[in-house]
Amino acid sequence: MNKAQLINRLSAQTNMQKKECRLMVDAMLDMMEEELHTTGKVQLSGFGTFETKQRNARQGVHPKSQEKITIPASKTVQFKLGKSLKGKLNG
Repeated sequence: MNKAQLINRLSAQTNMQKKECRLMVDAMLDMMEEELHTTGKVQLSGFGTFETKQRNARQGVHPKSQEKITIPASKTVQFKLGKSLKGKLNG
C-alpha cells in the first residue's frame, strides 16, 4: 500500500474527504519524522516501534572495480513489531 492508497482507504473508512485525510496523514508523518529526529523513538502500542540506530563506518567493495572502500557511518530507522501486529502476521 502506498500513501495515496492509504489516504483513499482512510477516506472510505471514515467518510471524510480525501483532502482532510491527506492533511492528517501528512501531519502524522511529519510528527513521526520530527520525533525520530529529536528523541529517536516512536512507539505505537500494538503496532510497533520505530527507533533510530547508528550504523558504524565499515569496509565494503566497489562492485565494478572490486576496490575496497569505506562506507561512512550513518543513521537508519529500525522497526520492531508490536505484539498485536506480530500475532496477526504469524497467524
